[in-house]
Amino acid sequence: MTDEATTLTADVREFTGDGHIKLDPTIPASATNFAVTLAFIRAEVNSIWISAPGNLTLKTNNSGAPIDTINLLANIPKKWNLDQPIGEMMFTADVTALFVTNPAAVPVELKIRILHDITPST
Repeated sequence: MTDEATTLTADVREFTGDGHIKLDPTIPASATNFAVTLAFIRAEVNSIWISAPGNLTLKTNNSGAPIDTINLLANIPKKWNLDQPIGEMMFTADVTALFVTNPAAVPVELKIRILHDITPST
């Protein structure tokens, strides 16, 4: 393989849902427990993708006694899809709020994408 000719093969899967959450909040430099509006029901999630170009700590529902604490490393996305075991999802409960800590001296843009079913099945 040379720099001029490289090949990348990826596993592509498709997931559907009638709801989509797209958030791109900028987390201020040196912020502690910066509040981000995010709410969803865990059981309705089909796919999640979270990424940032800097290290961040995410806490769910309560900044002092969070349900989940997620350490997000720079440029290493956290993801979960419906074809994976539910126990591998990074969220263990419904999310009512998100609190983000940015230890860097510069702002960091957090990217969150959630595909979910919001219409009850009949």
